[in-house]
Amino acid sequence: MKRLITVSLLTMSIISPAMSQEFPKDPLAVINQYKTAGGYQPPTQGTQPDLLIFVSSSMPREDLIAYSKQAKVVGATLVLRGDVDQSRQKTQIFVSEVNPVNANWQINPMLFKTFKVDSVPTFVLATAAAGFSLTEDGCAKAESYITVKGDQSLPAALDRMRRSKEVDLAKFADALWKQY
Repeated sequence: MKRLITVSLLTMSIISPAMSQEFPKDPLAVINQYKTAGGYQPPTQGTQPDLLIFVSSSMPREDLIAYSKQAKVVGATLVLRGDVDQSRQKTQIFVSEVNPVNANWQINPMLFKTFKVDSVPTFVLATAAAGFSLTEDGCAKAESYITVKGDQSLPAALDRMRRSKEVDLAKFADALWKQY
């Protein structure tokens, strides 16, 4: 039985037909054209935070399989910085081997920068608006996410997150933790 593996690329641009005629180089013009084309969806108040697990293909396969299974339970997304050996095909094969439960995976180097991830595994619980309100260096504001680093299970990371001073995120982490 062949499984379909979807690897999202948030770094790729999706251009609507209304935008395909002319693509301006000015970033503000691109945003305005995107809004006009109907593709812009502003963040909504009260949407759920995102739970991300930053991983690498160099990590032990057993750990990645465990993270995939744990992520599936609570709807978390595993994030890779880039393709395995710069090959999309190798990446798809790799993900299919370490993702027996079809959890969500993404390739997104920008998320590593946004949440200042410099080692793996790193667990991040971020408000829905964290990526929309960045500091001058392109990183999310510290109060918009919780980070836990180190080799541990997702339930253990959530246990640490639920003790955070960021009360709303801590409550969400507690609710996720209780699913285990």
